[in-house]
Amino acid sequence: MKNERYKLGTLNVIIENGICKLGDGTIAESTLTLNRAEKNLVKIGIKLEDALRIATSNPAGLLKLDCGKIKKGFKANFMLLDSELNVKEVYVGGEHVYRVF
Repeated sequence: MKNERYKLGTLNVIIENGICKLGDGTIAESTLTLNRAEKNLVKIGIKLEDALRIATSNPAGLLKLDCGKIKKGFKANFMLLDSELNVKEVYVGGEHVYRVF
């Protein structure tokens, strides 16, 4: 996100250098994206397959959600990543919703 002011629910927040803060400087929320989290896990030595499971099927299974796997009967919510784990495309419910050109 750009260094700008945003609305977070009823709060006015400021993004500065990737950190979301309230007007008084208190950190309001993380700006960490899923693909950046994956990159961090791989960078510290977690195998890619395990890192992907940590962020997808494990939490979905814990919450008993019908997502987190590419499997019949599951929601087709997924991201296509390049070899450096950058988001290239996003699908929600099987519908293409985002593409990086």
